[in-house]
Amino acid sequence: MDLIPAVKRGDIVRVHELLDSGEDPNTREHYTYRTALMIASEYGHTEIVELLLDRGADINGQDNSGDTALIKKSAHGKGDMAEFLLDIGADPNIKNIKGDTALMNAARYSNSILNLAEGTDYIKVVELLLRHGADPNIRNNYGKTASMIAERVGADDIARLIRDHFRLQKARQRLAFATYLLGDNTPMDDLDYDVTARIAEYVNDLDQYGSGSKRSSSRRRRSRRRRNYTRRTRFF
Repeated sequence: MDLIPAVKRGDIVRVHELLDSGEDPNTREHYTYRTALMIASEYGHTEIVELLLDRGADINGQDNSGDTALIKKSAHGKGDMAEFLLDIGADPNIKNIKGDTALMNAARYSNSILNLAEGTDYIKVVELLLRHGADPNIRNNYGKTASMIAERVGADDIARLIRDHFRLQKARQRLAFATYLLGDNTPMDDLDYDVTARIAEYVNDLDQYGSGSKRSSSRRRRSRRRRNYTRRTRFF
């Protein structure tokens, strides 16, 4: 168990020696079940994190609460470490024993006293998580999504950011399908949010117009003839 104290001290030389002598890079703290990598990330020892990974440590290892290094750093609003962990392969969609993900924890604590601590940036953390594939649709054991949690704690900026991301993803899906039908190979990543959303809304408007939920069948047929619609294609 010498590895854990060396990691906490940030003693990379000693960590090297212990790993070279056969110490398990996935060694865990006795009571919390935190891995050496989790502790290194919590203390901000990025070089030790990289060393442990090189020696086979699990970046997604979970403690006795089911938290990963990324879940913990997201709860603390540490954008730089969250970015580092995501860049080296941390999974943003792992759940802890409460069913909470890193995105949910960032939302929950973004309007707490932790947000006053030096070096916290919950907006950055949420943006990074979403950019690296965090799923805003995941629900925890209580049926709550990250945006619901943000709204409950009064973190309006975070809730809006998550909703905008969800809207963008839906817009991209609609546009991708519409583009596929039109035979256009324009890369979706080349379009910014406003352009994507507007085109997708236009496509959706066409669909709603064609569905005619508030029109009689005769009026719908006349409308299609006036606009030269010969067949309605339902996009979504």
